[in-house]
Amino acid sequence: MLLYRIYSTKSFLSLFVFSMALVFLGMRLAMGATTIQGARVWAAPDNTRVVFDISDQVEYKLFTLSNPNRVVIDFKNADWKAKGAPQLNDSNIKSFRHGVRDTHDLRVVFDLHEAAKPKSFILAPNKTYGHRLVLDLESTTKKSVEKGIEKNTEQIISVPEVSSSLPTPIKRPQKQQNNKRYIVAIDPGHGGEDPGAVGRRFKTKEKDIVLQVARMLERKVNETPGLQAFLIRNGDYYVGLRQRINKARGQGADLFVSIHADSFKDSKATGASVFILSEKGASSEAARWLAESENRADLIGGISLDDKGDVLAQVLLDLSQSATKAASYELGQSVLNSLGRVTNLHKASVQQAGFAVLKSPDIPSILVEVGFLSNHIGEENLRKAAHQEKIASALLEGVKAYFAHRGQPLNKPVPKQMDGGQIAKVYKAHKVHEVKSGETLQKIALRYKTSTTAIVSHNRLKSHILQVGQQLKIPAESSAG
Repeated sequence: MLLYRIYSTKSFLSLFVFSMALVFLGMRLAMGATTIQGARVWAAPDNTRVVFDISDQVEYKLFTLSNPNRVVIDFKNADWKAKGAPQLNDSNIKSFRHGVRDTHDLRVVFDLHEAAKPKSFILAPNKTYGHRLVLDLESTTKKSVEKGIEKNTEQIISVPEVSSSLPTPIKRPQKQQNNKRYIVAIDPGHGGEDPGAVGRRFKTKEKDIVLQVARMLERKVNETPGLQAFLIRNGDYYVGLRQRINKARGQGADLFVSIHADSFKDSKATGASVFILSEKGASSEAARWLAESENRADLIGGISLDDKGDVLAQVLLDLSQSATKAASYELGQSVLNSLGRVTNLHKASVQQAGFAVLKSPDIPSILVEVGFLSNHIGEENLRKAAHQEKIASALLEGVKAYFAHRGQPLNKPVPKQMDGGQIAKVYKAHKVHEVKSGETLQKIALRYKTSTTAIVSHNRLKSHILQVGQQLKIPAESSAG
């Protein structure tokens, strides 16, 4: 009898353990299923971006099919919980469908107008979004790229105005046949997944405001003899920070003007600001805060950070471009002076901060914050078309004043065959500077609006290390060459 009881007890325990294991396994499978909570489509000139909001990290397989052209994503142990289908707009996606595969998995299929090269990556959660899977469908033919650009020039971003309706959106004018001398790259910040700052009262999105100002500035630049505008972004899509620089350089831009709208934790902050690249930190607490916020845009807008080595090399190169910094400061001061005539200024001097978008090695670059969306009055003003026009006109006047003073673009490269002695002949001394404690060649070059190369060559320096009290001849650019 005792043996029977022991045997029964063991059987009961075994059955109980087995049953609980099944329960826990079922719970694990249920909890482990990733849900697709939403999907959005952004059409850019040369690619289409699809962003999936996902509940957690997920395993997936991405591949293409032809005849007809399709892109397929197989999600492992996943469910579709998104409400409705994404808006396809003017994208390369013809249609979209999804369904259960192998009981627990999910298959998503995109039917395409044209073949595309797919790329994908996972983004970790941030302050704006949770987990995301980003799918980029890159155009593979020149025809599709040109078609995308043509469509994109007609795209309209609408922001309701406080007291009146916005003017008819500006369409890009046809390119003129005459050769224009100066190319101004105009960069509306943020876009697509990245809204930028959001107004506290009307929830106005920075990406929409700055695109409207940029289009106004584009029109004004193209109406000015001797100037030609190039828009880095001309629709509601995201362009990576480094890609913005590359686009400007690819167009041979003489200037780079990035347009943004501020937001700050103190709602009393108001006014416009102009920034240039800082080598060592920012010039104020607000500048540090803004730079950190803007530089996070790639994480919000969605870009793969798998080329850190190249980026590091680019940054190291950028830090040596003193002539570019000096010209950037001159441009920034001209624009700031013009802005001060149409709106109040947050800072009366050009500020410095480590904005990634300003790190072009050979193009004078400024970042203009046209006002504060975190301030109620500032948000109202930025929503008004008349105020936007004033800002765009001030930016143009600043650019014109810069070119009038400088006389020629900066980015005219020195021939590679010229050595240090030959370069020195292009310059003539006009001042003597005594080195003070804490000064560097870069700081001195910025102060006198020249380059470290010119100072080194003119003084025949063998090292960039300076001594306190050392006398340096400061060269001024001559007309030689």
